[in-house]
Amino acid sequence: LLFWGDRVEQFLLTFGIGLAFFFAFVSGVHDGGNLIASCVLSRALTPRSALALATGAVFAGPLLYGSAVVLTLSDVLLESTMLKPSNAVPLCLFLVSGVASASLWNLLTWWVGKPSGSSYTLLGGLLGGAVAGFGFEMIHAWPLLFKIILFLLLCPVLGAVLAQVALPVTCRITKGPEGPKIWFQAVSLLFEGMGHGANNVQKSVAVVFMLLLSSGSPGDGQVPFWAILGCSASLAAGVHVGGWKIARILNGKTYNIKPAHSFASQLSAGVVLAGANLLGGFLSPNQLVKASFLGTGAGGRKEAPWRILGKSAVMAWLVHLPACALIAAAVHWCVSRALGLGMGSLEAI
Repeated sequence: LLFWGDRVEQFLLTFGIGLAFFFAFVSGVHDGGNLIASCVLSRALTPRSALALATGAVFAGPLLYGSAVVLTLSDVLLESTMLKPSNAVPLCLFLVSGVASASLWNLLTWWVGKPSGSSYTLLGGLLGGAVAGFGFEMIHAWPLLFKIILFLLLCPVLGAVLAQVALPVTCRITKGPEGPKIWFQAVSLLFEGMGHGANNVQKSVAVVFMLLLSSGSPGDGQVPFWAILGCSASLAAGVHVGGWKIARILNGKTYNIKPAHSFASQLSAGVVLAGANLLGGFLSPNQLVKASFLGTGAGGRKEAPWRILGKSAVMAWLVHLPACALIAAAVHWCVSRALGLGMGSLEAI
């Protein structure tokens, strides 16, 4: 039994790390088009230039912003008293169940052409796996409320408001909506892309970090650099794949969107992302980028953006997050029973 237990633990650890890299890649495919859409739609940058800048920024961002979001997720989901050899397999199993359900849901929504929000899917999967394995007492409520839920709710609103304020200032400085110049656009895209990449990558890195802690791997509690590098490369590759697809669709078409809209939205999203990354706030960069762009009133609509954001939030909280939580719980219960570990928290029901 000890021999097979070690084998199962090694398999779950290796498989979970591979899934974390895969989740980062799929997240990039989902979000790549959204990241460069404003630049391409406004014709401020060529699709090829915008995609190259976004890919490079997404890769570099996690290397510059630190690991505060990683520590936030581990504080919410890992109880230090649970980190002992007898719990290694159950802990690894709940993490693998969570990231597997998020990856599966992202693939399904990508297949049918619907946005899902990778942050919500991963959060739902990890919460569902944790509750299935250890019950609600595994979740630390205060970090969950102040470092995750509040950031998820408030950051899109803050991004939209900042974009509304930034747009007239940008137009006044550049003497019209046709500015600012190309290099301003490039800088704002780099700023937004680095914050976007840092927040998204740290979620996948957090899974790797918690898997290593759960398995008792050495490292003095430090986030491994190879995990940051691997997840950054995976996300950047996904952004390139997803962004190139949307760039080909949008290239050559004309829209009622000016470069000032693009600059104001990118700058606003970059500011919010920078603050969240430094504070360890878990948010949805994809939703924030969309909110900042809609907040500029691009295309001439004034009321529609808030309805769009409300619909997106409802779908995220009432569909994507609970769906991934249920899938993760089902995976955990089935695999745990197959391994002879019982059915986790369901045993007490």
